[in-house]
Amino acid sequence: MTIAYDAIASKAATSGSTTWTHTPVGTPRGITVFIHQIADQTDVVTSVTYGGVAMTRLTRIGNAGIALASSEYAYFLGSGIPTGAQTVSVTHSSAKNCSYESISYTASLDTTAVDYETLSADGAAPRGTNLSLGGNTCHVSLGYSTEHYALTQYAPLAGWTVRRETDHTNNCTGCETYDTVGTVDVAWGHDVSGETTRFFASIAVAVTELSFIPQIIMS
Repeated sequence: MTIAYDAIASKAATSGSTTWTHTPVGTPRGITVFIHQIADQTDVVTSVTYGGVAMTRLTRIGNAGIALASSEYAYFLGSGIPTGAQTVSVTHSSAKNCSYESISYTASLDTTAVDYETLSADGAAPRGTNLSLGGNTCHVSLGYSTEHYALTQYAPLAGWTVRRETDHTNNCTGCETYDTVGTVDVAWGHDVSGETTRFFASIAVAVTELSFIPQIIMS
């Protein structure tokens, strides 16, 4: 079994530390959590757990130069994942308004994030560079937040599926997955119309199944 998208769960915007329930369809071998911090760039997320297991922060992106710009966080867990419905818990050092998504993946073995990139941009066509899959078969997802854009102005790039999008009046947030699970490097970014000077923050993550390395037992 190669890596595959399993399920998504979300938590509506709330202020401060929070929890929600993620219910996988299959047996999860990987979990990615995207956190969208609305209209604030302070780093306040101190920990994320899935079923009580600590997740690793991959990266964070924000822009302190724009008043209503948001921050994006990505966390990942690729081993020791409990089965069945589990609680996702996010702890804040101070109360900030955030919305959330968790994505689960199925695979035969444990998983790892082979590449992740951030995008901080203004303009109508913000683009990231290609995610480098390194020849690994990967599932790719992204989380994003915008300043002032409306959802009617926003469109994903070709080959991407919107899994969730929310209009927070002065900001929009969302999560997408790439339609193709494969080995070819993935171009990522966004199409936005009607604005040329608004802030856009996004994180893209490529997840693959770990290779099985047989052990040689000496007798």
